[in-house]
This record gives sequence, structure tokens and C-alpha cells, in this order.
Amino acid sequence: MSTEPGQDQETLICLLQTDLSAEDAAEVPAVIKDVSQDNVRTAAAAVRLRGMLSKLGKPAYDVAIKVISDIASATTKKFLGL
Repeated sequence: MSTEPGQDQETLICLLQTDLSAEDAAEVPAVIKDVSQDNVRTAAAAVRLRGMLSKLGKPAYDVAIKVISDIASATTKKFLGL
């Protein structure tokens, strides 16, 4: 979406934190970091992200999916069906 590295991640973090509970919102930065790269935590983070996405309203969900498709690792995209 943007041309600056990390800007898409920040956009996604803000979007998710706005619509989630305080507890879930606190986890967002770590989850986004893990879904944006392939590592041992990627699959677990993708599961957590899917749960977070299910709590979003339709407009926020649509924007989140667009950003995720830009920044997510191959493992995350496969898990989320993107």
C-alpha cells in the first residue's frame, strides 16, 4: 500500500488495535511482526491473527486483508488463504 518500509505494518497495527479489546490490542505488534516473516512463531501468529480478524467489522476487515496480503509471509498467506 505504501512505499515506506514498515508503514504498512504500522497501518495494520493501528487498524487492528482500534477495533480490538485492550488485551488483544496489546498483542497486535508481536503478531504482525511474526506474520510478516517466516519463523517458528509464524503459524501460531497466523492463528492468532485469524482470530483477531474475526472480531473486526467488514470495512476494517477488508482494509486489513489488503494490507496483510502486502506484508505477510508466504506461510501466513497460505494459512489465511490469500
